[in-house]
Amino acid sequence: MNHLDFLPRIFDLALNSEKRVRKEACWLISNIAAGNESQIEMIVCNFYYIGVLKKVLTQDSIEVSSPFQTNLNYFKKVSNEAAWTLCNLGTGASTTQISQLVNGYNYLRCLNLIFDNPDSKIRQNGLEAALNVLQAGENVSGENPYLKNFVEDGLVELIQIMAKKDEFASLANQILEFFKDLDETDYSSSNSSSFHHEALFFEKEICPEFVRED
Repeated sequence: MNHLDFLPRIFDLALNSEKRVRKEACWLISNIAAGNESQIEMIVCNFYYIGVLKKVLTQDSIEVSSPFQTNLNYFKKVSNEAAWTLCNLGTGASTTQISQLVNGYNYLRCLNLIFDNPDSKIRQNGLEAALNVLQAGENVSGENPYLKNFVEDGLVELIQIMAKKDEFASLANQILEFFKDLDETDYSSSNSSSFHHEALFFEKEICPEFVRED
């Protein structure tokens, strides 16, 4: 796939008030994000695109947790497609693209929600994305710049919990090896509310026409 001129329209559809449209749009985007580095670059280079993914991930995750919503499974599917897309970006991105995701878009905060997803395959893919980020950091001169980000965003604690489960142990322990020289008191919990504030900013300032469907 060499021409992605349709990408802006797909991302617009990912903010559609119809849940079914949002889900299908995010599914298409997740497949693009699973492609090569040039396809990933088409997404990573655009603040609006990453903002859309974070907005869908946050909003639909919130709606799933609400006891007042019906058809919760469908909300979950929409959120899952956004989660898959963000995982695919993290696992397939180059060192330069990883830097843009982490430093430009606070990508690691997305992993907080992904690691809390009830779908074990998504959490597994989230661990693969986290590992790729840390491996990319090893290509930077000096200390790995992403270690601090992982600690500040509370990811180390989450990964320590996941390491206790057989299905995640192998990947989780590979990630924890990067932090073996840090004191455990450095694994301070972070307040993830800033991620939701970013999503709210996106809704009000970047895409004010986005309206939830009741």
